[in-house]
Amino acid sequence: EFKIVFEIKTKITSFGRDLRQLQIYKSRAFPERHDGVKGAVVLITSDLRFKSAFEAQGFKVFPPTNGQGGDSGGERP
Repeated sequence: EFKIVFEIKTKITSFGRDLRQLQIYKSRAFPERHDGVKGAVVLITSDLRFKSAFEAQGFKVFPPTNGQGGDSGGERP
């Protein structure tokens, strides 16, 4: 089984608070007891100030694309 947990934030207002939130999601989706579930927790945000810090903690960080959220400049349907 493979899970992907997504969190979408338009802005990172507190690195510490958002990191704790992602860690909670990770602990619930992928418990310490190895149940065979593999996957990733992905943060989607146009605020990339803390990208390397989140990635250092094991999270994937990507900006929104195709005009979805944030100020990516894309057209919206």
